[in-house]
Amino acid sequence: MHCYIPHEFKLTNISEDMYYRVLKQLHEMKTLSLTLSGGEPMCHPKFKEFLQAAKDYDFSVNVLSNLTLVDDEVISLMKNSRLSSVQVSLYSMNPEHHDAITCLKGSFEKTKNAILRLVENDIPLQISCPTMKQNKGDYQEVLRWAHEHKVRAVTDYIMMARFDHSTDNLDNRLNLSEVEKVITDILQDDIDYQAEILKPDFFERVQALTHDPDGIVCGVGISSACMVANGNVYPCADWQDYVCGNVNESSLKDIWYHSKKMNFLRNIRNKDFPE
Repeated sequence: MHCYIPHEFKLTNISEDMYYRVLKQLHEMKTLSLTLSGGEPMCHPKFKEFLQAAKDYDFSVNVLSNLTLVDDEVISLMKNSRLSSVQVSLYSMNPEHHDAITCLKGSFEKTKNAILRLVENDIPLQISCPTMKQNKGDYQEVLRWAHEHKVRAVTDYIMMARFDHSTDNLDNRLNLSEVEKVITDILQDDIDYQAEILKPDFFERVQALTHDPDGIVCGVGISSACMVANGNVYPCADWQDYVCGNVNESSLKDIWYHSKKMNFLRNIRNKDFPE
């Protein structure tokens, strides 16, 4: 409904050979953090083996999942893998609203129950509540429920067009007045955020970051990159049509250091943008 990835691009699984080959290259490049995402990563028949392999390489592993496929074995593996974080989307505490957004009846109960199981097993967890027209009145209850269970939760009103440049998902985006209400609620309810913006030097620090002519605009190509199941490497999850290379044709190390597109992006600075 709202996702920036067109559905047809979620239907391909990465091959075992490619996954293990890339994992080895990441280890050789001394990569610190690895995120397993999709689509739904647990749909892959080798998800458990993939997670175990990432643990064996001692990566800091993040998993983005709807948690509907969690079972006892996954819980045990997550608990013993020293995961950095599991991120799950919970759209509403109203089952009908949540299931309408996921387009999967019964998904609310599965996701909610899986969240509680992760909490019981002390598995690091973050709840994301993307806010759109269908659940614009529900996010505060999600945040309250998460707080009651001592789980970090955030809401996000930003919605981007799909990376194939289709825009029908934006029909679900909040209008400006609705966005204003979300921002106001965040400012009123997020104590940590309030504390940060009320620090005496907050404005000066923001000015320093945004007005430094040699300041970095984005971390793509500097601290992060992404890869999809066919081997394409691209700057970030939202920009999958900007292909910087393919691991079937070049090593990941070669793409990271020598791709013209990657080097172009990492060299962009604030001064490259007109006032």
